[in-house]
Amino acid sequence: LRSFTFRQTATKQRLDIENGLFEKSLDFKLISKMRGNSTANGSNGTHDVDIEQMESFDGLISGDWLSSLVNWLNGILPDLRLPLDATEEELRQYLIDGTIFCTILNKPRPSSAEMDGGSKCGPVNVKRFLVAMDEMGLASFELSDIEQGHMMPVIQCLKTLRVCVNSNGEVNNIQNPSRKTWNLSGEFERIQLKQGFNADLSDATILELMKPSSLENASTQSLFSMLYRIMDGSIERNKRDLPHIEKSKVEEMGKVEKQNLLQLKKNNIQNDLEISRLRKELESRKEMHERHCLQLEAQAEGTKAVLEVKLKELECLLTDSKKKADDLQSFSESTQKRWKNRECSYQSFIDQQFGALKGLREISKSIKREALKTKKSHSEELNHLGKKLKGLRDAAGNYHLTLAENRILYNEIQDLK
Repeated sequence: LRSFTFRQTATKQRLDIENGLFEKSLDFKLISKMRGNSTANGSNGTHDVDIEQMESFDGLISGDWLSSLVNWLNGILPDLRLPLDATEEELRQYLIDGTIFCTILNKPRPSSAEMDGGSKCGPVNVKRFLVAMDEMGLASFELSDIEQGHMMPVIQCLKTLRVCVNSNGEVNNIQNPSRKTWNLSGEFERIQLKQGFNADLSDATILELMKPSSLENASTQSLFSMLYRIMDGSIERNKRDLPHIEKSKVEEMGKVEKQNLLQLKKNNIQNDLEISRLRKELESRKEMHERHCLQLEAQAEGTKAVLEVKLKELECLLTDSKKKADDLQSFSESTQKRWKNRECSYQSFIDQQFGALKGLREISKSIKREALKTKKSHSEELNHLGKKLKGLRDAAGNYHLTLAENRILYNEIQDLK
């Protein structure tokens, strides 16, 4: 247990020292130099550093990348005044109108992305900014990301702008617009690093590079190597101090174990006393339980005799109930036979009535047919009679006309006479 605790304590102490050393060894000037050290091709050589690699290292160093990004926005746009503890949603509200994007892009290259005023022109400004980013061959985002989507593509785009545009509002030179690769060089590079090989920097070289003039002129890869060397050396120095720390930890653990041993002895004595008390209590409880068992046995004997008497009475009642059940069964069978006979008689009566009903239905159908036939004959006779009456009416009309003509002729004859 002591060995395991010692190893745990040593490992934890080593990790704490390494983490604290990593945070303390990153100087702010060195970080700023690595962020702004993307200049044009010089006479001393060039080094191509990928944006994703540089940004991942920058995020590892800064820890709070969102606060660092907000701080950069406030630096390049002093009138913005964003809070350093702004969340992603608050940052979305500031960026959704597109003016910040266009302003940053217009600083090194005026009129790269034209802006319109008003809250309704926000999507238009964002679209113009995205078009300008595509023309420059830089990573951008979708319009839906800034409106209601995830903010990570937007923040990645801002990080790209942060690498492209320095603190003075000047854009860094791009060798190939289709590639997101920037040319980083130093005019006074002190240490040359070959591809696939990390140079071993001496302490004198590190001290020389830590000077402000050397820090401004050093290349990015030299600064990376210097950082790794500082961290490795500091970790090695702190590892030498670990035995003293571990020794003090072991002494403290020994004192704690002695105190724990005394406490365990006290607890053991108390446990023995408690065990003896519990044994006495168990014996008394056992005697009480035996007496209670004897009482229960006596009660069980008396209860058994009473239950035997009740059982005999119940057996007699059972035989009587069986006889009654047999009588009821015979009575129910006779009643069932009687009801079956009645059912047969009712069924025959119903069948007779059903046959008579069918006969009446046939008779009613025949009467209906006769009535329809009579109705049809009557209608035919009425039609024939109507035709005859029409002929009589026409004859009567002709008679009246003839009578009127005869009267006229008679009057003319009288006049002639």
